[in-house]
Amino acid sequence: MSGSARRCRSCCRWPTRSAPSGPFDHDVWANLAAHTEAAWARRALAGDWPPRTRHAGEVLELVCRPNLDLHTGTAGWYRQRHGNLGSDGPQAALTAALQQGRRSVEALWFGPEPAPPVAELAARHGDPDGQGVHFSADSVRSLWLDRAQPARPTTTLSSPQRPTPPPR
Repeated sequence: MSGSARRCRSCCRWPTRSAPSGPFDHDVWANLAAHTEAAWARRALAGDWPPRTRHAGEVLELVCRPNLDLHTGTAGWYRQRHGNLGSDGPQAALTAALQQGRRSVEALWFGPEPAPPVAELAARHGDPDGQGVHFSADSVRSLWLDRAQPARPTTTLSSPQRPTPPPR
């Protein structure tokens, strides 16, 4: 019997060490330290950045709400409304969407202005000690883009934007 597999009491065989397989077979698992935010920041600052894997606007991101409103965006992130598939009809709604044209995922999330270079994002918004693991360069770049955004107002139970519950 080989050293790489054992037999149970029946005729089963299984590997003595687990090897990742399928869509999760990433080199990340073999070297988590090389995929932390700190490691990505060092790569960005050194000019060692991999090519983009997300589309840069060559597709039209559309999402249909339960009421059949058609928007540019993704589920949970609705941008421009193009019409209603039920009341306006698919032809009118899709024509309006096509007239707007394609937008990158970044433009949907962060606005139409060009994003700063990745080295600038890393220098300004990267955590040089960050231990969060990112499976891709796009993931950590999105984190830095998110940190670069102006603070958005938040609503909490005690904030004045929310109505105060009546006393009991």
